[in-house]
Amino acid sequence: TTGRPTDRGNTRMMLNTDICLVHNIDGNLPCCTNPGRFYSNGQDRCLDDEATARRCPIYNQMNPRSEARTVVGQMLGGAYPNDNNEPFYNAFTDAWRKATTVGNDNLSPLGENCEQ
Repeated sequence: TTGRPTDRGNTRMMLNTDICLVHNIDGNLPCCTNPGRFYSNGQDRCLDDEATARRCPIYNQMNPRSEARTVVGQMLGGAYPNDNNEPFYNAFTDAWRKATTVGNDNLSPLGENCEQ
């Protein structure tokens, strides 16, 4: 994983499964997606010195995985960093509806609590 849950209240972190959508980490570990950024105490935000020394390469357009990198950019909703989660939530809403209703045509809405 990358990121730290105690990073100034930022509870975001990325798993290797997330990172590999943009960065080519196959055979390139350890590496850091964004070396040279520091915590207020001066510690590098990369998890260890070996990773800090090597930036994780990004997929180029010739790589078969480049489409995933493009979609990650779309899910960011614009330039990074930002707080625009709307593209992700819209896509997730559609995917959730499909995943939970497939083959079912007589579903009822959830109640406000478990007693209903």
